[in-house]
Amino acid sequence: MSSVEAQRVSEQENGQASDQDKLTTIISISEAVSKVISPDAGSQSPLTAEDNKLIEEYQKAALSHPSELQFLAFKNIIKTETTPTCGFAGSGSYQYLVNTDTGNSYKVTVRTQWQQGSESGYFDKVYTSPAGTKIRLGCTVSGNITGPKSYYTRQVVGEMLI
Repeated sequence: MSSVEAQRVSEQENGQASDQDKLTTIISISEAVSKVISPDAGSQSPLTAEDNKLIEEYQKAALSHPSELQFLAFKNIIKTETTPTCGFAGSGSYQYLVNTDTGNSYKVTVRTQWQQGSESGYFDKVYTSPAGTKIRLGCTVSGNITGPKSYYTRQVVGEMLI
C-alpha cells in the first residue's frame, strides 16, 4: 500500500476523508474484488457457434434500420452467458464483450455499474477489442457467506475504430 493510500485509509478511519477519496477507495475495492472473482477478466475466448449466430443476428438487426441510423449502433456488445455459473454460490453469470465487426478492431469503453447493499457506483475500463472476438469482462455477482453480495451490470458506452 502506498503512503497516499495509507493516508486515505487513516483519514477514512478518523472520519476525515473526502467524498472523492471514499469513492476512489470504493472503486478500487470493487475493481480488486472483480479481479479476485474473475481473474481471467480481459482474456480473449474463442468464438462459439452460438457467438457467431449472435453476431449474424445483430448484424441483420443493425442493417434493418434506416441507413442514416445504422452508424449509431455500437459494433461491440455485451453478452451474458448463464453457463457456467460464477460468483457467490453460483448465482452469477459471465459477461463478455463481443466484437460483431469481423473486419475491424476497436478501443471500447465498458461501464461497470455495481451495487453492494445501499452503496453503488460505477467505473469505466477501456478494452482493445480485435475483429470478431470476445473478451471476458467478469461475473455479475460477487461476495461470500460472511459478507454482502455485490452485483455488477456492464454496458458499452463508447468505441473507437483502430
